[in-house]
Amino acid sequence: MNRVTIPEAAQLLGITQNAVRQRIRRRSIKYEKDPDGITYVFLEPADTRTEAVGDQSRDTLLITAMQDQIETLKTELAIRNEDLRRKDHLLAALTERIPAIEPPDDEEAEQRESVVPASDDQSKGAMPPEPEKLSWWRRIFQ
Repeated sequence: MNRVTIPEAAQLLGITQNAVRQRIRRRSIKYEKDPDGITYVFLEPADTRTEAVGDQSRDTLLITAMQDQIETLKTELAIRNEDLRRKDHLLAALTERIPAIEPPDDEEAEQRESVVPASDDQSKGAMPPEPEKLSWWRRIFQ
């Protein structure tokens, strides 16, 4: 059995000092107090070694898991960047195909308009003009 102080016991067990003190209060761990007021904890070498190895293996597992996650995120980022590059290329290619839109010239606008002379002769089958629609206030006051 090793006789160690509370901070040393906490470090060897991989727990906090308060947790060691709680174990002392519950009497789940062997301890003794000096006349000077220092509390010593008795630990078996097997207890400290397994806890330390367990913490070390847990840390190694966490680091490995984090490295795997980082690699996954790097792969996803590369895929997204490639997708964005491809979309930008397609967008640029499509915008090159669109001709520049210019306002029509006055001559072209006149040619495009269909000029149909107004018919004064209503006997040739032309529709009679519609009566002029009056606003409501003109209808009331006339």
